[in-house]
Amino acid sequence: MSVFDGSSGSARVPQGGTFTANPVSMVAGRVAMEALTPAAFDRLEALGDRLRSGIASVAEKHGSAFSVSGAASLFRIHARRNLPRDYREAFASPAEVGSMKSLSRFFWSEGIILPVGGAACLSTAMTQADIDKIITAFERFAVRQPTAGQEVRP
Repeated sequence: MSVFDGSSGSARVPQGGTFTANPVSMVAGRVAMEALTPAAFDRLEALGDRLRSGIASVAEKHGSAFSVSGAASLFRIHARRNLPRDYREAFASPAEVGSMKSLSRFFWSEGIILPVGGAACLSTAMTQADIDKIITAFERFAVRQPTAGQEVRP
């Protein structure tokens, strides 16, 4: 950490940030790291696996042009039937952006915050009921799924 020490002049490596030297943020970070036990990570991974599996099953059941990727507590919903194989394929077309905006708005109406890009993560506060709510909302969206370029309104 001495490379960041500026007490005797300029630090060798400059560093700054929104929460730099903020004692509340430091305590919150420490408490969060202490709470993230191996069991907590295992639970988050199980929730993530269940969510990704549920979304994939719903997409397949309804023949919708959506897929889901991710690992552990991370997931990303893609507005395409097949998962992207590289970053070029992950770049959304205008129609896919429209589909993701529709999904994000629909989720919002269901009380779920999903960024338009479809990438999100689960938290330790989440329960099986939260996962069920997300999967159910996705199914409600999938059954009203528009044709390409149209938007589903809540």
